[in-house]
Amino acid sequence: MTFLELKALASKINWKDFIQTFRAEGWKEYPTKRKNIVRIFQKEIDGDFVQASVPIDRNLSDFDRAMLDAARAYADVRKQSLEKTLLELVNPVGDRLSFRVVSQANERTSIPFNDGVALYSGINSLIKSAAQIAVEQTPKGKRQIRLDEFLSACRFSQTEPGSYIVSAILPFPPSSSDGVELAVPPLARLTSIEIMELASECLQLAAENAAEELLAQKASAQGKHGVDFLKSLRSLCKLPDSRISVTGRWSSRSSRFPRQSAFCLSYDSYDVFNSAARLAENCGVGEATTCEGVGKIDKLEAAPNVEERQNGVARVRAMLSGKTASKTVNIMLNLTVEDYKIALKAHESGQIVSFSGSYSSERRFVDCRRLSFLDLETADCR
Repeated sequence: MTFLELKALASKINWKDFIQTFRAEGWKEYPTKRKNIVRIFQKEIDGDFVQASVPIDRNLSDFDRAMLDAARAYADVRKQSLEKTLLELVNPVGDRLSFRVVSQANERTSIPFNDGVALYSGINSLIKSAAQIAVEQTPKGKRQIRLDEFLSACRFSQTEPGSYIVSAILPFPPSSSDGVELAVPPLARLTSIEIMELASECLQLAAENAAEELLAQKASAQGKHGVDFLKSLRSLCKLPDSRISVTGRWSSRSSRFPRQSAFCLSYDSYDVFNSAARLAENCGVGEATTCEGVGKIDKLEAAPNVEERQNGVARVRAMLSGKTASKTVNIMLNLTVEDYKIALKAHESGQIVSFSGSYSSERRFVDCRRLSFLDLETADCR
């Protein structure tokens, strides 16, 4: 890392957390009359005193440099690299659980795709289940934070500055002794082509008028896996205030290359991908039947910006007409903007709604055509 990069990283350190770290690790605070500007800590190491001055006023012209010097002193005492120390300090203070994968499969600094997916999923389940146990064992009056708030504050740490990067390797067949170019593109290259080109086409369609219908037709034309692909794009776009830049580096062993080498996904595309995926599911995949029902709304989801809102989704505990009339089921309603307003009012007042639409029993999803309060005489629907 360059000096400027180190300074930029040091500037992100939370000085309050840094001071608590010094105190927790036995550093003694040195009295000073400028406590509103800097805090001075000392620690004796092998008969010598090491001093660290932590700046607390970000208006100081040399704040970044002073924080970097304090981090360097701290790193020297811990006998670890300055870069590693900075990466630890910019992350929230807390317990750090390190999961190191040790196996023959990752001797080349990579792990098999399924292992990587299982690793992330396993860590998530482990932390979540342990947190749930801890919450249940704590009396309600003494719980300091909600479980969902805690889990959303947890992070995966990175080992290098910048964006968190996950690389996937799509392997070619083993090279022959002469290393000649492959005459037929292998599955890895065909997969790369589909990812880059189909994603780029979907992003272009997302900017068009009637984007939902165009995207749904595009996905449905590819069959079930096309719909799954669209849903994958939707999932990757689901992080607010984040972007995912996807780039490719291609092996020279095949002469057929994707026409696109990069694309970028952001939350701006989430709503249109979400609507298109739901439309494609009901139009092109699985059997859908017309249904009517009544129920109570448990949860609502929609774009936070009302002006940009094009649809909404409601989770309903409902009784459906026909064969399922005797059963109460949890279903999802895909709603227009106007119907979403009705659903919002019903949810706030706790009133029961009636609805009709196209129902997919496999996914328990209704593409709602009509939504109203059950008792129209006592409720102002609009």
